[in-house]
Amino acid sequence: MTYQYRGKTYIKYAVYSLDVWGNTREGFEVNNRSKCASVMIPYDSNDKQIIRALKQNGLLNSKCRFNSFKIDGDQGLLMVDARKTSEPIYQLEAA
Repeated sequence: MTYQYRGKTYIKYAVYSLDVWGNTREGFEVNNRSKCASVMIPYDSNDKQIIRALKQNGLLNSKCRFNSFKIDGDQGLLMVDARKTSEPIYQLEAA
């Protein structure tokens, strides 16, 4: 669902923290997820804007580098992973 605010279009996402099993060598598997927040992200945002929104909502440390994360998915479902280890951190689902 999209929302209009000050002339911009936003998508509201439910943010889920992920409980994962595995390791860097063998890969990771999501064991469980739990909703931890909701965020509004501008429609057609790039990866940097998505990370910025997570930082502004206190979901990521404000001192983390943008290139420490990778975003994969589409506007309906986004995965936020640690770039170095590929460990899944958050799942963002359009609400």
